Amino acid sequence: MVFSVQDNIQVERSRRDDASFPVTSGPAPLTNMLEVENPMANGKPHDNPITDLLIHGRHPFPADLEALVIELHKRDSAVFNELGWAPFDWEEGKYLDQARSLLAALIQTHGNPIARRKHIEAHRANTK
Repeated sequence: MVFSVQDNIQVERSRRDDASFPVTSGPAPLTNMLEVENPMANGKPHDNPITDLLIHGRHPFPADLEALVIELHKRDSAVFNELGWAPFDWEEGKYLDQARSLLAALIQTHGNPIARRKHIEAHRANTK
């Protein structure tokens, strides 16, 4: 389950309204904050094409590329932190064939950090 800071605030408000739940003050517990996936500086639409697709329901990429992003996210969501600016290029229509190759390779080698780094470094070298 994905929570945002706003969701935590809403949960805290709903807990206060529930008479059976003790009233607490201060920020949400740290355990709730650890459940946040793909945190952004402010998490708004248009901040990042990956979160635009996965969280905000936008469609920044061609459909086949979106399917690869979604499949990779199911297997290894942390990989997107390593892609740097590449998704912004893909959103602009740049390097789409290389993106398809990279995402397919990352899906095949998920769980192998050495292979993951190798594929990402090769993508960066091929898209300079």
